[in-house]
Amino acid sequence: MNRQLFLSIITPVYNGEKFLRENIQSWLKQTYQNFEVIYVDDGSSDHSKELIEKIVKVDQRFKLVCQNHAGIPQAIRRGIQEACSNYIVLMDQDDIATPWRLEKTVEVFADGAELVMGDYEIIDEYSKSTGRIISFPSFINSDNLLLEQLKRTYFLGSAMAFKYKRDFEFHVNSGGVTDYDISLKMLLRDYQFSYIPETLIQYRVHNQNTSANYSKQKQDVKVIFSQYEHQELFQYLLKKGFNQFEVSLSLGICYLFQHNIAVASPYMQKAMLLIDQSNRRTYQECMFYNSVLYFLLDAYDKSFELLHDLVKKGYNNPSIFNNIGVMLVYFDQIAKAKEWFNQARDLNKQYSDVAHNLELLNNNCTDYRDYKFTTRLLREVLTHTNIK
Repeated sequence: MNRQLFLSIITPVYNGEKFLRENIQSWLKQTYQNFEVIYVDDGSSDHSKELIEKIVKVDQRFKLVCQNHAGIPQAIRRGIQEACSNYIVLMDQDDIATPWRLEKTVEVFADGAELVMGDYEIIDEYSKSTGRIISFPSFINSDNLLLEQLKRTYFLGSAMAFKYKRDFEFHVNSGGVTDYDISLKMLLRDYQFSYIPETLIQYRVHNQNTSANYSKQKQDVKVIFSQYEHQELFQYLLKKGFNQFEVSLSLGICYLFQHNIAVASPYMQKAMLLIDQSNRRTYQECMFYNSVLYFLLDAYDKSFELLHDLVKKGYNNPSIFNNIGVMLVYFDQIAKAKEWFNQARDLNKQYSDVAHNLELLNNNCTDYRDYKFTTRLLREVLTHTNIK
């Protein structure tokens, strides 16, 4: 391990008093000590600054930078401006680094990595483990990561690190998806990616998470994709060696998530024409997201047909079962709808959409518009493992 490699840790802070003590302590417990921590206070009105000032006074590795409230992207940008290194580690104010996080990160940086991501453990508001560790899906590798990242982000800012070559700028209005903006720009610029299959942080899930607001997240994704022209993206990805089916599917899913139907529809239709039935994962994606497209276009019969085809071919993602249930409510087949909702719940006990739908069904609601049609495949592609 390169003991000379210096790391700059950037943490935006906004009214984080409740969690900052644990955050600070996790850096003091690191097995690798050649670092600085830059807390960027983004106009806090609580005692966050006072807590940080205490550690700054006794440990010169800690710094406090203050700014008027401007949001996460501006805070990260300010932190990088103040950083003494171009090796950047990100972490949110409410998360906790494992003692080996920096040591493992330095090891892959020393081997040439420029963009790093590791596993993370989910904890609750009170720092109690939920028993889940989130890992990168096994099918993702350096060859397909860019396309998969277009479909949905696999990066968590708090578990990210990167060598910033200053060849791009953060979007000032990327909000809660700044990590998506950063990672996508790096992958488009061929940053060398490395995955650490070990838990690097404890990620706290609570009501105030910036990622908790799904509708806001969609709007933020729209903002970062306003930087790109989709036809130029299409041609660029083809030049990188991806085939037309892969690129059409990825861009179709990307713009479908943003509810940009006008852009998504031609790509999804092209993917259907080029579909590869031998690849079960991409076949499921293509059929499912085309069913979502037809649902949004009010072509319910066609949407149901695609979902039913997936079931006949042995696909059993909970999202498929839930959406068949919603379709059956539309067709006024309530008893059958309940069967499909129950199957979806049996596959994933934490599936909020199906819990909502079963509650409506138990209350004799027959208006399908009140039911939740899931527009994304559940993240079975992420490994949820119980902590031993």
